[in-house]
Formats: sequence, structure tokens, C-alpha cells
Amino acid sequence: MRATLGMEEPMTTLEFITAVFGHVDDHRPGTPKHPHANLWPSEIVTLGLLHTLKGVGNRACYRWLTRDSRALFPGSE
Repeated sequence: MRATLGMEEPMTTLEFITAVFGHVDDHRPGTPKHPHANLWPSEIVTLGLLHTLKGVGNRACYRWLTRDSRALFPGSE
């Protein structure tokens, strides 16, 4: 936890996505990846949740994710 004046600092986008992925992955232990898939099931669920939470269309969400978070999902290229 960060030291603040009694108030928590907001999470960065990277911290938020990492936290969402951690929760999803904890609830899907051992889910196998299809041999032809580029992403793990937990990554796909996380991307779906982020799309829903962002509340924008497909194209806008894709631009946001590729601009800010491509390094988190390297198999999506």
C-alpha cells in the first residue's frame, strides 16, 4: 500500500488491468489453452471484461488496448 495522506491514490491503467487479470486467473486455475490459440483463456476473459468496463465500441476499445496495453497481451499480435 502506498503512503498517502489518508487517501489512496487511483490505480494506473496498467495496475488495474494487472489486478483484473490476477482475479480472473485465480478463478480459472489450470484452464488449458487450445493448441492453435494465441491467448490463454484468462487473457481472453480479461479482455472481455475490459471491453465491457470501458463501455465503448469495438474499434475504440481495440485502439485503447493496443495503445496502452499491448505489452500485457503479447500473443494478441
